[in-house]
Parts: sequence; structure tokens; C-alpha cells
Amino acid sequence: MDNNFNSIVTDYGLATILSNFESDYIIHIVQDSLTMRFRPFETSPMPNIVDIYQRYFLDIQKNSDGSYQEQIESVKHDTYEEIINVICSFYNISPNINLDDYSGDRLYSITRILYDIFVCRFSENFINFIVRYIIYNSDAIYSYLDKQEDTIKPKEVGQFDSKYYLDNKFILIHANLNTIVYNMVSYDISLDDLFKYFLDNKTYNEFSNLFVENTNVFKEHFAPYITDQIYQAGVLTNVKLQLQAETINMAKVLEKQGGKE
Repeated sequence: MDNNFNSIVTDYGLATILSNFESDYIIHIVQDSLTMRFRPFETSPMPNIVDIYQRYFLDIQKNSDGSYQEQIESVKHDTYEEIINVICSFYNISPNINLDDYSGDRLYSITRILYDIFVCRFSENFINFIVRYIIYNSDAIYSYLDKQEDTIKPKEVGQFDSKYYLDNKFILIHANLNTIVYNMVSYDISLDDLFKYFLDNKTYNEFSNLFVENTNVFKEHFAPYITDQIYQAGVLTNVKLQLQAETINMAKVLEKQGGKE
């Protein structure tokens, strides 16, 4: 797309610029990005195209005659609605709102968050979710591990320095991390649960009721990366590294506060 919007003053000029936002092109871009969403060893996420489109629209509005604002807003709305619909179709979720009732910054924000969660930061969000879920549910996880006969006990592995793992609970969790992650495949994790982990409290409260899942999103679109041999190593490696970093940081914080509890 041409970023030079100097003085758009004709119907033809505006039509030429807005033709860059044709439906087929948008669908292709989003679908192509969805196929590449799992990138566990990339150091940076894919760009959020919603932000890119927003910058284009702001430039167009800034440099066009004021009489064209309604037409520009219409194309902007259709573009964001198209992106939302492509993502919803892919994940088999549905808007719980009438998108025609949303416009401007609000529709942009909804589209941007949805794209961030399910497309450009999919890998990061997925790994973060697993790690945060394990930490949040560490007591329950430790309880069931401690009762199972086939659980790997810390004395059997000898690779865990206890001063960096908070307590025996996290030593046991690290020693059995593969089993823990595999077990998550069968958990009843809802779309709303995912939003709680993906979003901060304020954003979650604004976002949680906007979409509903028609089938279980976690089991159909996240869990397969745990079970598929092609992707499994990428998930486990990243979870192990991140969980280790998180627990070491928590141990250091406790140490600074005067010792472990």
C-alpha cells in the first residue's frame, strides 16, 4: 500500500486508496497469518496488521477532504469486521454482539485484541497460559502428583537445586513437567478461562462477554500442539524454560523478603 496520501481530494483518488482494503485481500492476509501463528522459537511476534491498517486509515482521514469521512469510516468498519469474522470462523467462535453497533476506536480495539490473542502473539500467549496455569494451580497439581505411584520423585533426578525452586512442590512439578502438560489436554478449559489468562483484569472485564465458543477452543486449537509430535518439542521446551525462569524469580523475591515460606 502507498503511504503517501498527500491531499486526497477526488473521488478517484480516494477510491484508489480504499481499493487496497478489498475483502479478498484482507481474508488472504489473515488466513495466511493464521497458518503461521505457532512460532515457538521466534524471538518476536508477527506484526499486528490491525495496527497497520489503523495507521493507514488515520493517514487517509488526515489527508482527505472532510466530506469523505463517512466513506472512510465505512471502509474501516468493514475491514475490521472482516478480520473479526475470519478469526471467528477459523476458531469456531461467534460474536456475542452486533458488530454494526460498534465503530471507531472501540471496534479497532476489539479487533486488535482478538488478532493479538489468536494470531500474531498466539505462541507467546499459549506458552504463557500453560506456565501461569501451572503456577496458579500448583497446589492441586502437587497434590495429585504426590499421590501417583509413577510420579518422578526429586531424589530420582538429582538435577534440581532446591534453593532455586521455592520448595519441594515446585521441585516435584519441574521433575514431572511433561506429564503435567500432557494432562492439560483433557482439562475443561473454556474460552473465558483463556481470556482470563491472556488479558489483564481491566481488559478482561471489557472483553469477556463479547465472544462465545461453539466448540471447545482450547481442545481443538491449542491442545493439538501438545499432542502433535511435530510441535510437541516446541511447546515443552518453551514451557520448561519459562517456568524455570518464573520459579527462580519467585525464589529470589522470597529470599530478598527474608527467606522461603
